[in-house]
Amino acid sequence: MNMKRLIVFCLSVYASASAVENWDGEHYQATSRPQFEMAEWAFNTLPKKKYEAILDIGCGSGEFTKELAKHASYVLGVDYSESMILKAQDLYGNSDDLSFQVGDIRELNGIDQQFDLVTAFHPIQWIPAADQPRAFTRMADMLVPGGVCLVLVSDQQNIFYAPLMDVVQRPRWQSFIPDKLEPWNWQTVASVRKSFKQAGLRPLSISVWYKKYYFASRDEFLAFMKNWFFNAAHFEYVPRQKRYELFREVLEEFLTRINYNGIGAVVFECPFVIGVAAKLG
Repeated sequence: MNMKRLIVFCLSVYASASAVENWDGEHYQATSRPQFEMAEWAFNTLPKKKYEAILDIGCGSGEFTKELAKHASYVLGVDYSESMILKAQDLYGNSDDLSFQVGDIRELNGIDQQFDLVTAFHPIQWIPAADQPRAFTRMADMLVPGGVCLVLVSDQQNIFYAPLMDVVQRPRWQSFIPDKLEPWNWQTVASVRKSFKQAGLRPLSISVWYKKYYFASRDEFLAFMKNWFFNAAHFEYVPRQKRYELFREVLEEFLTRINYNGIGAVVFECPFVIGVAAKLG
Protein backbone atom coordinates (compact mmCIF):
# COMPACT_ATOMS: atom_id res chain seq x y z
CA MET A 1 0.00 0.00 0.00
CA ASN A 2 1.27 3.46 -0.88
CA MET A 3 1.41 5.36 2.42
CA LYS A 4 1.94 9.11 2.37
CA ARG A 5 1.94 11.66 5.15
CA LEU A 6 0.13 14.97 5.04
CA ILE A 7 0.62 17.35 7.98
CA VAL A 8 -1.91 20.12 8.46
CA PHE A 9 -1.92 22.45 11.46
CA CYS A 10 -5.51 23.49 11.99
CA LEU A 11 -7.23 25.71 14.51
CA SER A 12 -10.73 25.33 13.21
CA VAL A 13 -13.40 22.80 12.38
CA TYR A 14 -13.56 19.79 10.10
CA ALA A 15 -16.85 19.35 8.27
CA SER A 16 -18.34 17.69 5.27
CA ALA A 17 -21.47 17.36 3.19
CA SER A 18 -24.04 15.17 4.90
CA ALA A 19 -27.29 13.41 4.13
CA VAL A 20 -28.47 14.70 7.52
CA GLU A 21 -29.56 18.33 7.42
CA ASN A 22 -27.72 19.49 10.53
CA TRP A 23 -25.16 21.63 8.77
CA ASP A 24 -24.88 25.38 9.19
CA GLY A 25 -23.41 26.95 6.05
CA GLU A 26 -22.40 30.13 7.87
CA HIS A 27 -20.50 28.25 10.58
CA TYR A 28 -18.98 25.83 8.10
CA GLN A 29 -17.63 28.61 5.93
CA ALA A 30 -15.96 30.23 8.93
CA THR A 31 -14.36 27.03 10.18
CA SER A 32 -13.62 24.80 7.18
CA ARG A 33 -9.98 25.65 6.48
CA PRO A 34 -8.90 22.00 7.09
CA GLN A 35 -11.42 20.86 4.49
CA PHE A 36 -10.01 23.33 1.98
CA GLU A 37 -6.45 22.19 2.64
CA MET A 38 -7.30 18.49 2.24
CA ALA A 39 -9.24 19.14 -0.97
CA GLU A 40 -6.36 21.21 -2.30
CA TRP A 41 -3.86 18.46 -1.48
CA ALA A 42 -6.02 15.82 -3.17
CA PHE A 43 -6.57 17.98 -6.25
CA ASN A 44 -2.83 18.60 -6.54
CA THR A 45 -2.25 14.87 -7.03
CA LEU A 46 -3.80 15.27 -10.49
CA PRO A 47 -1.79 16.40 -13.52
CA LYS A 48 -1.92 20.14 -14.06
CA LYS A 49 -4.30 20.98 -16.90
CA LYS A 50 -7.24 23.15 -17.89
CA TYR A 51 -10.58 21.38 -17.64
CA GLU A 52 -13.65 22.14 -19.68
CA ALA A 53 -16.09 21.42 -16.85
CA ILE A 54 -15.74 20.24 -13.23
CA LEU A 55 -18.51 18.88 -11.01
CA ASP A 56 -17.70 19.33 -7.30
CA ILE A 57 -19.97 17.07 -5.20
CA GLY A 58 -20.28 17.91 -1.52
CA CYS A 59 -19.10 21.45 -2.18
CA GLY A 60 -20.06 22.82 1.25
CA SER A 61 -20.00 26.61 1.30
CA GLY A 62 -18.09 26.68 -1.98
CA GLU A 63 -14.65 27.91 -0.98
CA PHE A 64 -12.71 25.18 -2.77
CA THR A 65 -15.26 25.07 -5.59
CA LYS A 66 -14.32 28.68 -6.23
CA GLU A 67 -10.67 27.61 -6.29
CA LEU A 68 -11.47 24.92 -8.85
CA ALA A 69 -12.87 27.62 -11.14
CA LYS A 70 -9.26 28.73 -11.74
CA HIS A 71 -8.68 25.40 -13.48
CA ALA A 72 -11.81 25.05 -15.62
CA SER A 73 -14.06 26.91 -18.02
CA TYR A 74 -17.05 25.97 -15.86
CA VAL A 75 -17.52 24.52 -12.35
CA LEU A 76 -20.77 23.33 -10.77
CA GLY A 77 -20.87 22.85 -7.00
CA VAL A 78 -23.51 20.50 -5.58
CA ASP A 79 -24.36 19.84 -1.93
CA TYR A 80 -27.18 18.02 -0.14
CA SER A 81 -27.46 20.84 2.40
CA GLU A 82 -29.57 23.81 1.37
CA SER A 83 -27.83 25.87 4.05
CA MET A 84 -24.47 25.17 2.42
CA ILE A 85 -25.69 26.10 -1.05
CA LEU A 86 -27.33 29.30 0.15
CA LYS A 87 -24.04 30.32 1.75
CA ALA A 88 -22.06 29.45 -1.40
CA GLN A 89 -24.44 31.46 -3.57
CA ASP A 90 -24.27 34.36 -1.13
CA LEU A 91 -20.47 34.34 -1.26
CA TYR A 92 -19.88 33.60 -4.94
CA GLY A 93 -23.22 33.91 -6.74
CA ASN A 94 -24.12 31.97 -9.88
CA SER A 95 -22.39 32.90 -13.13
CA ASP A 96 -21.44 31.49 -16.53
CA ASP A 97 -18.28 29.91 -15.10
CA LEU A 98 -19.34 29.02 -11.52
CA SER A 99 -22.70 27.96 -10.11
CA PHE A 100 -24.18 26.05 -7.18
CA GLN A 101 -27.24 23.89 -6.66
CA VAL A 102 -28.73 21.54 -4.10
CA GLY A 103 -28.29 17.90 -5.06
CA ASP A 104 -27.98 14.37 -3.73
CA ILE A 105 -24.89 12.42 -4.85
CA ARG A 106 -27.09 9.34 -5.25
CA GLU A 107 -29.31 11.05 -7.81
CA LEU A 108 -27.71 14.25 -9.18
CA ASN A 109 -30.98 15.22 -10.80
CA GLY A 110 -31.30 18.36 -12.88
CA ILE A 111 -27.76 18.23 -14.27
CA ASP A 112 -27.97 18.15 -18.05
CA GLN A 113 -24.30 17.92 -18.99
CA GLN A 114 -21.23 15.76 -18.44
CA PHE A 115 -17.87 16.79 -17.00
CA ASP A 116 -14.25 15.92 -17.61
CA LEU A 117 -13.56 15.96 -13.85
CA VAL A 118 -15.86 14.97 -10.97
CA THR A 119 -14.60 15.61 -7.43
CA ALA A 120 -16.05 14.27 -4.18
CA PHE A 121 -14.15 15.59 -1.17
CA HIS A 122 -15.61 13.64 1.79
CA PRO A 123 -19.35 13.23 0.93
CA ILE A 124 -19.02 9.47 0.31
CA GLN A 125 -18.64 8.64 3.99
CA TRP A 126 -22.03 10.18 4.80
CA ILE A 127 -23.93 7.98 2.35
CA PRO A 128 -25.57 4.78 3.70
CA ALA A 129 -23.59 1.70 2.70
CA ALA A 130 -26.47 0.31 0.64
CA ASP A 131 -26.55 3.51 -1.44
CA GLN A 132 -22.82 3.80 -2.09
CA PRO A 133 -22.81 1.80 -5.34
CA ARG A 134 -25.48 4.18 -6.66
CA ALA A 135 -23.37 7.18 -5.67
CA PHE A 136 -20.31 5.90 -7.54
CA THR A 137 -22.45 4.98 -10.55
CA ARG A 138 -23.97 8.46 -10.71
CA MET A 139 -20.50 10.03 -10.51
CA ALA A 140 -19.44 7.83 -13.42
CA ASP A 141 -22.57 8.85 -15.34
CA MET A 142 -21.56 12.50 -14.98
CA LEU A 143 -18.21 11.94 -16.72
CA VAL A 144 -17.42 12.27 -20.40
CA PRO A 145 -15.52 9.30 -21.87
CA GLY A 146 -11.95 9.61 -20.60
CA GLY A 147 -13.04 11.89 -17.76
CA VAL A 148 -11.60 11.52 -14.27
CA CYS A 149 -13.22 10.99 -10.86
CA LEU A 150 -11.33 12.17 -7.75
CA VAL A 151 -12.54 10.89 -4.35
CA LEU A 152 -11.33 11.87 -0.89
CA VAL A 153 -12.76 9.86 2.04
CA SER A 154 -11.78 8.97 5.61
CA ASP A 155 -10.12 5.58 5.99
CA GLN A 156 -11.78 2.88 8.14
CA GLN A 157 -8.95 3.14 10.67
CA ASN A 158 -10.14 6.63 11.61
CA ILE A 159 -9.20 7.36 15.21
CA PHE A 160 -12.71 8.53 16.19
CA TYR A 161 -14.43 5.24 15.45
CA ALA A 162 -13.50 3.15 18.50
CA PRO A 163 -14.28 5.80 21.15
CA LEU A 164 -17.72 6.42 19.68
CA MET A 165 -18.58 2.74 19.34
CA ASP A 166 -17.43 1.98 22.88
CA VAL A 167 -19.50 4.79 24.37
CA VAL A 168 -22.74 4.02 22.52
CA GLN A 169 -22.58 0.42 23.75
CA ARG A 170 -22.78 1.58 27.36
CA PRO A 171 -26.14 0.70 28.99
CA ARG A 172 -27.26 4.32 29.31
CA TRP A 173 -27.16 4.76 25.51
CA GLN A 174 -28.17 1.31 24.30
CA SER A 175 -31.84 2.01 24.91
CA PHE A 176 -31.73 4.76 22.27
CA ILE A 177 -29.33 3.50 19.63
CA PRO A 178 -29.84 0.44 17.38
CA ASP A 179 -27.30 -2.33 17.79
CA LYS A 180 -24.44 -2.45 15.27
CA LEU A 181 -25.33 0.93 13.79
CA GLU A 182 -22.37 2.40 11.91
CA PRO A 183 -21.79 6.15 12.44
CA TRP A 184 -20.12 6.80 9.09
CA ASN A 185 -19.31 4.70 6.05
CA TRP A 186 -15.57 5.08 5.93
CA GLN A 187 -13.55 3.35 3.25
CA THR A 188 -10.36 1.43 2.55
CA VAL A 189 -8.12 1.34 -0.51
CA ALA A 190 -9.75 -1.98 -1.42
CA SER A 191 -13.32 -0.73 -1.03
CA VAL A 192 -12.68 2.40 -3.09
CA ARG A 193 -11.07 0.30 -5.83
CA LYS A 194 -14.06 -2.07 -5.80
CA SER A 195 -16.55 0.81 -5.97
CA PHE A 196 -14.73 2.38 -8.91
CA LYS A 197 -14.72 -0.91 -10.83
CA GLN A 198 -18.37 -1.64 -10.10
CA ALA A 199 -19.25 1.79 -11.50
CA GLY A 200 -17.36 1.04 -14.72
CA LEU A 201 -14.38 3.26 -13.85
CA ARG A 202 -10.73 2.29 -14.27
CA PRO A 203 -8.71 2.95 -11.07
CA LEU A 204 -5.61 5.03 -11.75
CA SER A 205 -4.26 5.56 -8.23
CA ILE A 206 -5.59 4.89 -4.72
CA SER A 207 -3.52 5.59 -1.62
CA VAL A 208 -3.74 6.35 2.09
CA TRP A 209 -2.59 9.66 3.50
CA TYR A 210 -2.21 10.72 7.14
CA LYS A 211 -3.46 14.08 8.31
CA LYS A 212 -2.06 15.56 11.49
CA TYR A 213 -4.46 17.71 13.48
CA TYR A 214 -3.15 20.29 15.91
CA PHE A 215 -5.43 22.22 18.29
CA ALA A 216 -3.97 24.76 20.66
CA SER A 217 -6.44 23.89 23.41
CA ARG A 218 -9.13 21.45 24.47
CA ASP A 219 -11.81 24.05 23.67
CA GLU A 220 -10.62 24.34 20.09
CA PHE A 221 -10.74 20.59 19.78
CA LEU A 222 -14.34 20.54 21.06
CA ALA A 223 -15.28 23.15 18.45
CA PHE A 224 -13.68 21.00 15.76
CA MET A 225 -15.74 17.98 16.73
CA LYS A 226 -19.05 19.73 17.31
CA ASN A 227 -19.30 20.97 13.74
CA TRP A 228 -19.51 17.50 12.21
CA PHE A 229 -19.88 14.93 14.97
CA PHE A 230 -23.60 15.59 15.45
CA ASN A 231 -24.15 14.36 11.90
CA ALA A 232 -23.06 10.82 12.84
CA ALA A 233 -25.99 8.43 12.48
CA HIS A 234 -26.07 7.61 16.20
CA PHE A 235 -27.10 11.11 17.21
CA GLU A 236 -30.32 10.91 15.20
CA TYR A 237 -31.62 8.27 17.64
CA VAL A 238 -30.76 10.17 20.83
CA PRO A 239 -33.27 12.72 22.20
CA ARG A 240 -32.14 16.20 21.26
CA GLN A 241 -31.70 17.26 24.89
CA LYS A 242 -29.26 14.37 25.46
CA ARG A 243 -27.14 14.73 22.31
CA TYR A 244 -24.63 17.14 23.79
CA GLU A 245 -24.21 14.82 26.77
CA LEU A 246 -23.35 11.95 24.42
CA PHE A 247 -21.04 14.22 22.45
CA ARG A 248 -19.07 15.19 25.57
CA GLU A 249 -18.86 11.58 26.74
CA VAL A 250 -17.43 10.40 23.42
CA LEU A 251 -14.88 13.21 23.35
CA GLU A 252 -13.72 12.51 26.88
CA GLU A 253 -13.21 8.88 25.87
CA PHE A 254 -11.24 9.99 22.83
CA LEU A 255 -9.01 12.32 24.85
CA THR A 256 -8.31 9.53 27.32
CA ARG A 257 -7.24 7.24 24.50
CA ILE A 258 -4.71 9.73 23.12
CA ASN A 259 -3.37 10.32 26.65
CA TYR A 260 -4.32 13.97 26.74
CA ASN A 261 -3.48 15.42 30.16
CA GLY A 262 -5.98 18.28 30.02
CA ILE A 263 -3.38 20.97 29.45
CA GLY A 264 -2.15 22.52 26.21
CA ALA A 265 -2.48 21.35 22.63
CA VAL A 266 -4.49 18.38 21.37
CA VAL A 267 -2.56 16.58 18.62
CA PHE A 268 -3.45 13.41 16.69
CA GLU A 269 -3.42 11.89 13.21
CA CYS A 270 -6.17 10.44 11.01
CA PRO A 271 -5.86 8.44 7.78
CA PHE A 272 -7.88 9.11 4.67
CA VAL A 273 -8.00 7.69 1.15
CA ILE A 274 -7.44 9.56 -2.11
CA GLY A 275 -8.74 7.67 -5.14
CA VAL A 276 -8.50 8.58 -8.81
CA ALA A 277 -10.27 6.71 -11.61
CA ALA A 278 -11.07 7.28 -15.29
CA LYS A 279 -14.17 6.58 -17.36
CA LEU A 280 -13.43 4.24 -20.21
CA GLY A 281 -13.66 5.88 -23.60
